Order: sequence, then C-alpha cells, then structure tokens
Amino acid sequence: MLELLKQTVAYLESNGVGSQALTLFYGQLPDTPVNCTAVLGGPGLRDEFESGLRKPTIQVLVRAETFDTAADRADDIFKLLDSKWNVLTTIKGRWMAQNTAGVNFRDTNNFPVFSLNFNLITTTANTF
Repeated sequence: MLELLKQTVAYLESNGVGSQALTLFYGQLPDTPVNCTAVLGGPGLRDEFESGLRKPTIQVLVRAETFDTAADRADDIFKLLDSKWNVLTTIKGRWMAQNTAGVNFRDTNNFPVFSLNFNLITTTANTF
C-alpha cells in the first residue's frame, strides 16, 4: 500500500496538484498548511469469484481556506484519476471513483475538507 500511496502522490504532483511534503502528503492530513491534499489508503474491495483482481481503496482529502478553492482542487483531482488507465509509474490498472467530490467535514479550524474515494482495479500480480 505504501508504494501505491507514494506513486499516487507523485502522479498528482506531476500534474500540478501540489508539492510533495509541502502541500501534498501521503498517509496523513497534517494540521498545517491549511491548503493541502492528503492521499490515504483504505482496505479496498473484496476479490469476487477469485478473479485475480485487486481493488485497493484510496481516499484523497482536500483542505483549503475557502470552499471554492477546495472544491476546484477536488474537481481537478477527480478529473486526473477517474476512469484513467496506467497513470502510475509501476503499478498498472484503472482508477474508478466511488463518488464525486463533496465536503466531508470541516477541520478544527472550520476549514472545508473535501473527500474523494477511488479504487484502483489491478491484478494480483501487482504487489505494493
């Protein structure tokens, strides 16, 4: 999972979403900076009928000072990942959104945090 998080962050960074460890993070949504994006791992979906597929889940959290800024960045990330094939360096597969971007919660300072959830549909041959 760690490699999947790292490659997802690298892909988002290469497409202008942010700068790794400055405004783009994996594994955590830090308290600062306010304007940032976090890529988190989830348990994924079960392999139905032993198809040989893996479906890990990735959650992307987008926080910003204003609703409009967070909404725009979340929409950009949705467009970068949803229904895209083979965009990571070594982990191949198809990204599928579970939902469109929406406000998930407000942090302790009342800044909006948008949540997007994706599955990467890949084969069991991909290890990460």
